[in-house]
Amino acid sequence: MIKTFNTLFVTMFGIGKLKPIPGTFGSLGTVIILYFCFHKFEINSNLILLGLIVIFLYSFAAVTSHTKDKNNKDCAIKGVNISLGINIPTNKLFEKSGNGNIKKPPIKPTTIDT
Repeated sequence: MIKTFNTLFVTMFGIGKLKPIPGTFGSLGTVIILYFCFHKFEINSNLILLGLIVIFLYSFAAVTSHTKDKNNKDCAIKGVNISLGINIPTNKLFEKSGNGNIKKPPIKPTTIDT
């Protein structure tokens, strides 16, 4: 029961498993819920803030429980995507900076004196 609740909580009731952009769909679901809380149900903003703090604190335990599950293939795939997404731009940045670029240009540049 708790395992199922944690999975639903971490994936925003399954929205976070939709392809191709699961994090964006999960965030969209959160924005829609917050819109209804603020504008349709007119819940006090301090109460919503308190609820968000409780959800934030519970999320540490829920994510830990969800990622320990051996049948959860979603986390390993996201880890690779995140790793590639961070490393590729960073490598290009270091390659073009200062002494990091040890490659020689393919042709010798010529200077034109005027």
